[in-house]
Formats: sequence, structure tokens, C-alpha cells
Amino acid sequence: MSTAQVAISGIGVATSLGCTASQACAAARAGLARATDVGMTVENGEGDETLVIGHPIVGLTDGFSGVGRYARMCIEALENLLGPGNGTSVEPSSTGFYLHVSDHYLYRAHAAAEEYGEEMRSHEHILHTEWEGQAAFIQAIQEKLLPIMAERHGLNPSAMMLHYGSVPAFVNTLELAGAALARGEFDRVLVGAVDSLVETSMLEAMWDLGVLRTPETPFGIMPGECASFLLLESVSRATERVGEPHVVLDGLARCGGTSHRFSEEPPTGAELANCVSETFRQGNPGEVGICIGNLNGEDHRAREYGGMLPRINAANLPVDFGLWCPAISFGETGAATAALSICLGVRALERGYAKGDTILVVLLSDDADRASFLIRRADA
Repeated sequence: MSTAQVAISGIGVATSLGCTASQACAAARAGLARATDVGMTVENGEGDETLVIGHPIVGLTDGFSGVGRYARMCIEALENLLGPGNGTSVEPSSTGFYLHVSDHYLYRAHAAAEEYGEEMRSHEHILHTEWEGQAAFIQAIQEKLLPIMAERHGLNPSAMMLHYGSVPAFVNTLELAGAALARGEFDRVLVGAVDSLVETSMLEAMWDLGVLRTPETPFGIMPGECASFLLLESVSRATERVGEPHVVLDGLARCGGTSHRFSEEPPTGAELANCVSETFRQGNPGEVGICIGNLNGEDHRAREYGGMLPRINAANLPVDFGLWCPAISFGETGAATAALSICLGVRALERGYAKGDTILVVLLSDDADRASFLIRRADA
């Protein structure tokens, strides 16, 4: 199924800037952030302790950890999408549910560093290193979180699917949902993602790996957390229900490469440029006024994005667009980044403050994965 045939009929979020799409998107548009200490101190280069700053969802996830924390965010985001008065409802028997969670690359990198030392910079070492908590994490999501979602929102447990992977791997989740719609398995599909990088074990792993930003470090990750959900349906069904749909997905592309977060050689941008070129080749871009990119304060992502621009310009592809970075407002939201980016883009197109009729989304990751796609007005 071409992603141009998939309409986005609803959005819902739980973020550090609010637990409704209208609140979070308006706050991000205004350039707001709600960074605070995340309850952890580290020792700086002078032997003094300094607070770690991040973007937790204060008041929602306080005191919760693990699956309980994820459940708090997912329940709130789905309530924003499906709750009374939000104008969106689903029929459980004909609605699919796809949830995307992290493959915990940084936990695996941390384990590889402990086992291999400096040789952990080999991507193969990281890929073949297991994080001891991964199996228990996936089991807890399947046996606890999904049933909570089903009971709370009246969803069909047999229609709920779990996927895990990198940030760009969310594209595969979207494609699977689109294929299920095309086959007629469901009339509508809920697709979501959730992640938290502000729990102590993750903060400690990031600190040991040297990727965590502190007041004394001018670059690095400011951790965040988020749950974000989309309601997808075919363009034909959306048109029958409410007239022409406002926003559709188009040009999904996912590309592998060799450069990753711990590579000794800096990224050139060539791999990301190839991915974006594929998006423009497959999609119907219209006027691209904004690029939403998951640059997060780390040097290697900025280098890759910067290296992409002259390459796509040389290929006569659009480059005259502004850059939005969700991490500025929400921190690094990990596996939830792609879904959050879509929600920000949908709101901008629907409310009319997006320049142009099409938004390009580019997704980088700590591993060698990249993805890109378009969010565009249906009449573009």
C-alpha cells in the first residue's frame, strides 16, 4: 500500500510540555521548554557534583518506573486521542493497534563497552551484544502494558501488535499498519510509540558512554520521555467519513549504512541524502517548507544533517526549508521521536502555520539506521 493512501485522522501525545496535542504543539511552536533536574548528580571534571537536566513529564510519571511509567504516558496520550469530547472514536472489532518501543541500542553499547572496551566502537560488537534486560522488558510490555491499554480503551487484545527497533524503524511500523489497512484487516489503525530516557539506569548508561549533556558540557543528549499516537485510515474511508482528509503520509524510506554514533570516522551525510532522495522519488512533495529532524545536541547528528544538504541540493532536490528539532522543546524522546514529529507536523499543517504544504521528516539514530518521509496536505 502506498503511504500516500494513508490518512492521519487523529493525534494524541503525552509530553513534558503538556498531555494534549494542542498544548504540546503550541508550546513547542512558541519555543518553550520545561527542563528540570532528573534526580541524578554526576561528578564533573573538577570533582564537583552537578545535576543532570532533562525533560521528564512532571506530575504524570513522578514515582513510576519501567512498564508503570510507560503505562502512565500511553494512557494519557490515548486519552488525548480517544477521550470523550475529542471527536475521535474507534470500533474495537475493526481497529488495529501497533506499538513501537526501543531496541535499547545505548544499553547494548554500554554492555559492549564493558565487554570489549574501546573495541566496542565496532558496530558489529554492539549489534551482537545483548542487553540483559531486553527480554524481560519486551515480556512486560506484552503481558502488562498491552492488556492495560486494551482494558482502559476498550481495544481488541488480539489486534494489538508490538514492534521494537531504532527510531527510524518506526517507518516499518507505519508500513505494516498501512498494509493491514490495504488488506482490509482493519478499518482504522492506532499506531503509537513510547520511550523514556530519564530513568536512572538509562541516565547512568548514557553518562558512562559520554553522551549525556550536563551544565558543563556544551553538547550531548538532554533526556526526555514521551508517548505519541496516531489514528490512521485509508484515504477513501476518511473521505467518506469527513470529506477530504487534511493530512496524509507519503514517501516512506528507510536506509541502512555504515556510520553510527560510535564510529571513529565522522558521518558524511551521503547515507541520509540517499534516503531523502528516495523519499522525494517515491512521494509527491509539493512545496516543502519545513524539515523536522531529530537532531538532539550531539555533534555526529548535526554533521550528518549538514552533510546531507549540499548533496540533495546537487541532485536538484528541495533544500530551501526551515529546520524544526523537537529535542529543543521535549528533549531526546528516543523511540517516540518519529510519532511525535508526525504529531507536530500534522498540527502545523492543519493550523496553517507550516510554511508550504509538505513537511519532510528525517530520522537519524545511534546505530546505522536512517529514515525519511513526507507529511503533506492531501490536496498538495
